[in-house]
Amino acid sequence: MGAALSSRNNDNESGRNLTPGEALLARLCKGAFLGPWSIPSPHRTVRQKRKLECKELCDLLVIFGDDVLIFSEKSITFTSGEIGLSWARWKKRAIYKSCQQALGAERYLESGEANLFGDTRCKHPLHLTASKNSRFHKIVVAQGSIKANLKYFEGGNGTLMPGAFKKVEKSGLDSPFTTDAFALNDNNFFHIFDEKSLFLLLQNVNTALDFINYLKKRRLLFESFDGFMCKGEEGLVVHYMINMDPDNQHGFNRLIDQGKSENVNVMYYDEDNANQLLSNKQYAAKVELDKISYFWDNAIDFLWSQKDNSLSEEISFSDHEVENGLRIMASQSRVERRNLSRAFLDAREKGDGLHSYSRSVYHKDSDGVVRKAYVFIFLTNKDIPSGKNYEDYKMVRVKSAEARAYKLKEKFPDLETVCALLSEPPQDVREGRGESLDAITIKFSSDTPIDEAYKRELLELFNPFDEENTEFIEVREKEYPDEQTD
Repeated sequence: MGAALSSRNNDNESGRNLTPGEALLARLCKGAFLGPWSIPSPHRTVRQKRKLECKELCDLLVIFGDDVLIFSEKSITFTSGEIGLSWARWKKRAIYKSCQQALGAERYLESGEANLFGDTRCKHPLHLTASKNSRFHKIVVAQGSIKANLKYFEGGNGTLMPGAFKKVEKSGLDSPFTTDAFALNDNNFFHIFDEKSLFLLLQNVNTALDFINYLKKRRLLFESFDGFMCKGEEGLVVHYMINMDPDNQHGFNRLIDQGKSENVNVMYYDEDNANQLLSNKQYAAKVELDKISYFWDNAIDFLWSQKDNSLSEEISFSDHEVENGLRIMASQSRVERRNLSRAFLDAREKGDGLHSYSRSVYHKDSDGVVRKAYVFIFLTNKDIPSGKNYEDYKMVRVKSAEARAYKLKEKFPDLETVCALLSEPPQDVREGRGESLDAITIKFSSDTPIDEAYKRELLELFNPFDEENTEFIEVREKEYPDEQTD
């Protein structure tokens, strides 16, 4: 990692070079959250002495639905000398100043008057805004303490020790390399990471949904006690990945219940062995199973990159509409992406050699209701009628997807959203006719009645479920395979 931080980089389009730490953050989070929602170094206008100046809002901003992630990063050299004084100086510059920047960004975004720009001159506006229901997550990345940490403790992992001391006397708890989630005051919570712990975290929770869920569960753990302290973020990541809460999601309920049962006010968790994950056979099996899931990530990246030319003008969508559809795809967890990738790729193989093949994929929510479904359609472009062109063929795919969405709505009355991925079967590629991938989203709302005449016309033209090569499947796979006994 040191080599990666040795030079300046230009990983964004803001008009300036990123610092090594900012570049690392941008690369990590672009992989985790994908391009449409990650904005390195957004800027805002500030009036100073009767003129507007362009100032950086934060180092990275992610607006994903109602969740807003504000990253502030500082790379500060840890000076030698008396450890207490060196720690206090480093903490003030690397942590406190980042907390102040993140808090300022939150207040600006909450104001309802935020105007964001993607460049240092505030010439290129960003069409992203926080909603009234936004949930803010303030994330501080403090870099530069690892070597001093390793020297001070004569080994270990070198990572900061996360803590939260809201309702307890903080004197005596401010030992070197211990952080406080309430660094500025008791009303504002900050997630504080160093570069090593953030890298480890994003190796394991590397989708927007998974990362946001981790932040929510982490804060719940920290605020469940008057004080909380952990030997290292590694221990929290290990516990999170191998334990499930009653909602069948990863979490810290076991830790919370343990502390409550022991009637402790200040909880100290001293497990920091990340090797537990590497040596866990079920975890290794999960990592292997997850490899196919990155097809879904790549599909999102590709669809966003093609947003301006993937469909003809007649059926083109605005950036906002494309973003909404891709956000639905990106809202899937890693295990859900695994299931959907396998379902898509398997359907594509089944459609090999056929004129058309479609698969509808759904799963029931915890209450047994289907609210979201996917449709995968593979239609050959071999037999485009005379007088028609490739754009006409793609229009047929779109209309076919709409017809399937209406039939799904009949099958599942509570259905709200259908996301369709449209492509050619493998033989079109083999025979040199090319391949494309489009996505459309169909929304159903009680506020907008279905146009029954349009629906009948679509179903008469496309007759979607009288085809032999059409199937429904429900997908729900365990994240971890059952443990095998020797």
